[in-house]
This record gives sequence, C-alpha cells and structure tokens, in this order.
Amino acid sequence: MKSDQIFNSKIIFSTLLSGFVFSQASMSQNASFENVQVAKPVLNVQTIEEIVVTAQRRKGMLDDLNREYKSVDGKRIFEGPHGEMKFILAIGQEIKNNGEMKRIMSRRITMPSDFPGSSLNRYKYPLAHECGIERFQLFDGGEFMALGYEMGGASGRTEVLFDVMLGGGPFSAPGIWGPYDQVLGKRHKMELIMGDSQSDGMGLMSSAYAVGMKADLPTYELMDYGDIYSSPVAATGKCLADKLNIDAAKNFLSRN
Repeated sequence: MKSDQIFNSKIIFSTLLSGFVFSQASMSQNASFENVQVAKPVLNVQTIEEIVVTAQRRKGMLDDLNREYKSVDGKRIFEGPHGEMKFILAIGQEIKNNGEMKRIMSRRITMPSDFPGSSLNRYKYPLAHECGIERFQLFDGGEFMALGYEMGGASGRTEVLFDVMLGGGPFSAPGIWGPYDQVLGKRHKMELIMGDSQSDGMGLMSSAYAVGMKADLPTYELMDYGDIYSSPVAATGKCLADKLNIDAAKNFLSRN
C-alpha cells in the first residue's frame, strides 16, 4: 500500500472515531436533559385576601359563669334560695311571741366581724306543737336574727340549719343559702366571698366588696339541705296560716 493511501485511511479512521465520541457525548447530554423538568408558567393564579377575625369579650359574661353568687331582689345568694319568705317570717314571729327564751353563747357560730355581742337569745317551743314548730328555733341578738331548723346529723348529733335573716350584712335575707347561713353541729369551714362592684352595678364603687361568709360545702349538699329546710318551712308555715301577717312580719325584721 502506498504511503498516501495509508495517510488517507488514518484521516478517515480519525474522523470516524471523533464522530463516534461526539455522538456518545451528545447522547449522554441528551439523556441528562431528559431528567431535567422545566417549570411551566402557572396561569390563572388567584390570591386569597387575608381575613383578620377579632372577638370582643362581653363584659361580665365569664364573670357571671365563674361567680360564686347570684343576685335575687338585690340580695346575694350562693344557692337557692330555699324556703318561702312569708312562711319563714311567720314561724319566727310565732316562736318569738310564744316560745321560751334562753341565753346561749355564740362562739360556735360564725358571726359577722362587726357583731359586738358574744351571746344570743334563743327562742324555742318547749313542747310538741300541731304545726311542728318545736323543730324550729329563733336566734335573736338585737341587730342579728336567724331561724334555725333542727335535724338529725349523720353522727347522731343534732344539727341545725342556720338561716340568717338579719345582721349578716346588707345581703342577708330569709331563705338559704345566703351570707352566714351554715349548719350548726356539722364540721365545715366558712369562706369569705368577694363581689365585683362593676359587674354587680354598685354605682360609682369600682373596687371589690365583701359579700359575706359562705358555708364551704359541695353544691349537692347545699341543695339537699335546701330541700330538707324548705319542706318543713312550707308545712309549718301553712299550718300557721292564721298568723301570716306580712306587714307585721316586715316590721318584725326591721324593728331595730
């Protein structure tokens, strides 16, 4: 073979080899391009307007739910009230007029801090009465007055439901459970309850105020005692129907 032919063959082979390498590189490059995802433009994009929701707490709403008392005719009641006022006053009147009086010490009774005395007059019917009034007692301390109802205690001792009608602060009223109402003869604590003057509409006063002492008993016990009290109050009060003088009863509480 001649030298010029050999030279041409080398050129052709070199050209073919270069084309093969270029073709392989192109294929490799095209393969890598196939794995690349090109982001397409997003059309018709809608923007949602930002909405800010605000809430305003209604004044007194949560306070009413958390408050340990309610207002009934301007009085502060913790539960109830149990016991009809006209019957309670009629029973108290009858005991005061015809019951026997005995002076007793008040040291085992939770009394208001401004009560000056250490003793009370207790009035009680000595004998059984057709209306069952012998189960009731009247406690009188001048500026302080409460009706008591005797009942049997779990320990066998006599317990007395103590219904403060007057002298337990401005919120005392006939019927339980209000300020300083308690169960005498039962071991339970008394807790001081404070009121919210703004929520209670106390005029210009903006600070808290003392409602009074509350019997520290579970709600279900307060309700049970309320039923125990209201039933005999109604039965005895109706039996004393001829003594239901409402005007005299009002004077009975405001005589001081």
